[in-house]
Amino acid sequence: MEIKPFQTSWKEQEWSQSVIFSREAVAAAYGVNPSLIWHSNTQTYASARDNARALYADCLGPVLQMLQQRFNAFLLPMIGEDPDVYVEFDLEEKLKGSFEERASILQSAVGAPWLTRNEARADNNLPPVEGGDELITPLNVTEGGQASPQDTQGDAYDYPGEDNQSKKLEPCGCKACKQEVELRIKGKSDKEDDETVQNVLVAFYKRQARSVIPKISAGTADFWDAKRWNKELAEDLAPVLQKVSDKHGKATAEELGSDYITELTEKYIETAASARAKKINEGTLEKINAELGRDLEDDEEPDIAHVYEVRENTSDVLARSAAGAIASFAIQEATHQAISAGAPRVVGKIVEKEWVTGPNARESHQAMNGERVPLDADFSNGQHWPGEDIGDPAESCGCNCTTEVVISRR
Repeated sequence: MEIKPFQTSWKEQEWSQSVIFSREAVAAAYGVNPSLIWHSNTQTYASARDNARALYADCLGPVLQMLQQRFNAFLLPMIGEDPDVYVEFDLEEKLKGSFEERASILQSAVGAPWLTRNEARADNNLPPVEGGDELITPLNVTEGGQASPQDTQGDAYDYPGEDNQSKKLEPCGCKACKQEVELRIKGKSDKEDDETVQNVLVAFYKRQARSVIPKISAGTADFWDAKRWNKELAEDLAPVLQKVSDKHGKATAEELGSDYITELTEKYIETAASARAKKINEGTLEKINAELGRDLEDDEEPDIAHVYEVRENTSDVLARSAAGAIASFAIQEATHQAISAGAPRVVGKIVEKEWVTGPNARESHQAMNGERVPLDADFSNGQHWPGEDIGDPAESCGCNCTTEVVISRR
């Protein structure tokens, strides 16, 4: 067996490159994005989808509009059509999104379910049922109330005052539900917590942008130092998250008649800050790479500054998720410490935790609302508390759900 390297000659390479240039020249002549004709190295699923829509909106749109006007102005009168008749191209099939997008948009626009049961059954080749031709309006959707049955709250950003969390599940009548609940302790961050974490993120984004943007502008390939950014953000977040933990942990301990030992939480807070920093930086890098891979005009350059502007403007979501997760951790940790210390409020009692779904939550988290498990157990999605920093990113990223410690008599 012999190793023989494979390579093309310079003539073949030049011919291949000339084909690419020819294709791009033809596409430019007709105002079509080259990516629609042949796959490019920078093309992603999102850009391919947007390019397909741009073909009918920007490229073919003016031509089709011109034809429509010609048909309506000249052709229809020639064949004797009624003045109220007009011609219009049907582009809905080309421009409409996926079924999930259309269903979500229609439901939000209508404010209630827009399919009857029999219509849904017909789509699945099932026979109609009696009473299935009436639209069902869920009890949580009323005129002047929530806009969609998928909404969990009217205002996603209410803070202490009127509780804007979803209603708990009604007791089912079993023995466990008949136990008398003595105390509920909420693991929810407040506005001050969220803003403190947000300030840290905004300051970090500004510092990171001052380093990354010049490197990208200079054409430096190795513009991203993951180790550095993860370390710096973790060091910024750790003391702030520790304060949030101490605040809610000490308040819980006081309510339970116990003491809160901060030193027992420091190692976890450090680990949680590192995990959270890594996720945040990975999200930023993903946005930067998407911008660098975007199809640009001849005189256009990637707008990395805009990427950081968006990250700053949406930092409140990440901050609320981080602070909320630590608050949920703190009340559970304080309860564990109270149990170990033999605090009277927990001795001889049933101590559980309950999942409280946050505003605009994932469907899987909406289904968990009111789920109650023992204090040491995992919830059904494998998390100890919502937004657990070392849990599955698909379950924790951006999660704004909370927990309550529930103490009941036996």
